Parts: sequence; C-alpha cells; structure tokens
Amino acid sequence: MADERSHVMTAQGERMKWHYEYDASLRVSDIYEVAAGAADATPCMRTRYEYVGSTSRIDNALETTATWDSSWDIT
Repeated sequence: MADERSHVMTAQGERMKWHYEYDASLRVSDIYEVAAGAADATPCMRTRYEYVGSTSRIDNALETTATWDSSWDIT
C-alpha cells in the first residue's frame, strides 16, 4: 500500500501530521491525523472511506480513534 506523509499548521496554530493509506484502486482508504509532536502509540483520529463500487464516489466516511505508528513519521 502506498502512503503519503505531511505536516501543516491548523488555523489554531497547532502543527498536525497525517498518514494516508490507499486501496488497490489507489483511492484513499484511511487517513490518520495527530498533533505533530505525538509519539508512537499516541491515540489519533482515523477516517476510513468506503466507495460506491469501483467508482471514486465516497459512499461513507467513518471517524474512529486509532493509534499512531511512529514509523509513519517523516525522518
């Protein structure tokens, strides 16, 4: 699975980092979001996307709590 990593500043001035995962059709399947200073095993927000069949149209997005994996950090 391919991934991307990024850091940005929120409107409140807090730095955030994300980890993206893609399905076999190269559509975003999961996005993990956490404060930039978070360490391994820190709780984070996970958004999972479900699509309509093989289309790129999003059918459902589910937000849950997950755990940040420090191997996703930019080095």
